Amino acid sequence: MARKKHKRSYGLGRVFQRGKIWWAEVYDGEGHKLRRSSKSENREDAVNTIAAMIRGRSRGELVAIDTPATYKGAELLDEYLQKRCKLAKKTLETYRSQIDLHLKPYFGLFRVAKITTDVMSDYRDLRAKQGRMSGSNTKEENRPALSI
Repeated sequence: MARKKHKRSYGLGRVFQRGKIWWAEVYDGEGHKLRRSSKSENREDAVNTIAAMIRGRSRGELVAIDTPATYKGAELLDEYLQKRCKLAKKTLETYRSQIDLHLKPYFGLFRVAKITTDVMSDYRDLRAKQGRMSGSNTKEENRPALSI
């Protein structure tokens, strides 16, 4: 007797067999198809692989290779500077210096998709603890007051 085909809900991926090995397939949040082998001849292992992939997708960890979501902060900052090539030479030198000294050490290894407002707040807090916040208000606060 033929086994009844189980229909999965839309967006929950599919399992399929390649030879004797079962595979799992889901789409990431941007429409890229991602496949992973269950490395098993058991269909249930592939179903468990799909479940793990869907959990990763909901946490933002499931991304296709070479998509913008896999960029690291350092790559994005370098790309930013390349696109600003029409700026004055001194301005580019200043940007490069600020990026190399302050931004790359903190954000360089972060995946761009993982840089959230909380991460940005943590960075601002760190800079404040170091006594080096950016912005005109801070610069003015650090100058001695002029008395007339």
